[in-house]
Amino acid sequence: IYRNRRLYSYGSDPETNEIVWVNERAIKQLKRDDDAVGRKCYEVMAGKSGPCANCDLKRLKDMPEYSQMEQTIYNPHMDRSFACYDSLFPWVGGRLVHMCYALDITGRESLGMESCMPAPGVGYAHEA
Repeated sequence: IYRNRRLYSYGSDPETNEIVWVNERAIKQLKRDDDAVGRKCYEVMAGKSGPCANCDLKRLKDMPEYSQMEQTIYNPHMDRSFACYDSLFPWVGGRLVHMCYALDITGRESLGMESCMPAPGVGYAHEA
């Protein structure tokens, strides 16, 4: 599932926002010549200097284990619209990692919203 070619996906440390893993599709879309590991997720994925306003980490940390959150966003850094699914996932060594899976929905709906803001009417918390 991590390497699914239809999904953009990455994992980041929920305490530092540093990327621990990113799939090839995301790297190609971002036109990177490195794998982005060790860089801040908000710098690489959104081109920002600080965490995104709608970052799900705070809410995820307060939810039951294996919960998932969904939102629809437009990312101007990638010039794409995504259906995003976020969760905290056990990783190597037993630590939790923020996993984000994103399906490109560009052209399937018109979002017309601010950068990285949830689409109107989209719910957040969905327990697994």
